[in-house]
Amino acid sequence: CLPRSVRVTTPVWRRESYMKLKKEKEQQKSKGICLPSDNTSSLPQSKIYTAKEKSSIITSLDGNEMDMDLLPLLRLEDVLPTRSHAQTPWELVDSLAGIRALQNAIQESMEHVNEDTAKEDLDSLVATTAWGLDCEWRPSHMVGEHHPVATLQLSSRYHAFVIDLISLCRNDINDLNIPLTPTESMLSDALTTLFKNKAIRIIGFGISQDLSKLSASYPHMTCFNIFHSVIDLHSLARRAYPRTPKTFMSSLQKAVAVHFQKKLDKTEQCSEWDVRPLRPSQLQYASLDATILPLLLNKMITN
Repeated sequence: CLPRSVRVTTPVWRRESYMKLKKEKEQQKSKGICLPSDNTSSLPQSKIYTAKEKSSIITSLDGNEMDMDLLPLLRLEDVLPTRSHAQTPWELVDSLAGIRALQNAIQESMEHVNEDTAKEDLDSLVATTAWGLDCEWRPSHMVGEHHPVATLQLSSRYHAFVIDLISLCRNDINDLNIPLTPTESMLSDALTTLFKNKAIRIIGFGISQDLSKLSASYPHMTCFNIFHSVIDLHSLARRAYPRTPKTFMSSLQKAVAVHFQKKLDKTEQCSEWDVRPLRPSQLQYASLDATILPLLLNKMITN
């Protein structure tokens, strides 16, 4: 017999009331009267649907309302040039060859900054040379449960990379002085070159959470402690559109809908990011979240 403290107990008055209600329902059912199966079904349906519809209704820049659920989906091919001789518009970085490709793209971006510094105005240069940053990790379903960053997405206006951190780096290191593996060292050097460059902005949406999670997941990787030029588009939106409510661009999905009139699909957001191999739909989703950021920054600057 279970202790009384954990037994399910029902007051006598509540049990009698339930039995009386049950008897009345059976009598009415026998007479052909249909009743709701539970209390929630008897609530006004119009209120439920209104609340559901309201969550997808946003206000455009011209003040008109639009439903995000009715917008066409944004595809990676819509915002990123197709790579020549490549099957996908993104590049999965899970080997030394992938890290070398990332190094080349970073070097190309740095050369672009050096060449155009004197030609372009500052705002235009920031928008064209910025790199979007986003992270994915397995969602936690219990209090105190933590999972390391599984993928780091970095994207310029012309290249998108999904860096498989779980495959390339150790995530159970507590000793900050432990030597890096050759692969970790190569990756850290490449990312440090990008993150320490003050002329190249690293942009995100609520980016402080991503940067903190990176540093906590891989404390021995010094590259995740070096960020000199960071722009949070969530904070920038409040400055760019000061007369709008706080919910105007409270999420990346809303910001994309407002500026591009397309919907950012978030189906893969809570998928199992630590399971390998990653599915193409996950890589597509991860790449798009980072790729759209430089374009979104450009839209905000233009407006």
